[in-house]
Amino acid sequence: MKEWRDYLSAEDQATIERGKWARTIGYGARPAIIVIDVQNYMTGEESGGDPDKYPYAAPAVAWPALRRIEAILAAARPAGAPVIYTRFAIDREAGDAGLFDAKIGAPNDENVYLEGTYGS
Repeated sequence: MKEWRDYLSAEDQATIERGKWARTIGYGARPAIIVIDVQNYMTGEESGGDPDKYPYAAPAVAWPALRRIEAILAAARPAGAPVIYTRFAIDREAGDAGLFDAKIGAPNDENVYLEGTYGS
């Protein structure tokens, strides 16, 4: 399995080493778990299902990741580690999509990232 450094150029790796960006510092006295991109619009259905139902989902990689996240959370919660979930949801009425809509269009669907939908 490749490590993150394997994806960097020699110049990038030299910059990281020179700046000491890759130093490890441990987990601290009270680590937290931050869970990112586990909304329905990102995971889709476990079976894969119709790819048009969740157009932004990657279920083939999302569901195995969700199983690992479940295992991490099962250990973290009893240990008292805080669990923080991020959430991406655009409020269409507030017009806060900006260039995001210009790039991918303005979907109006129950299974996307719009505030109040099942997807978000």
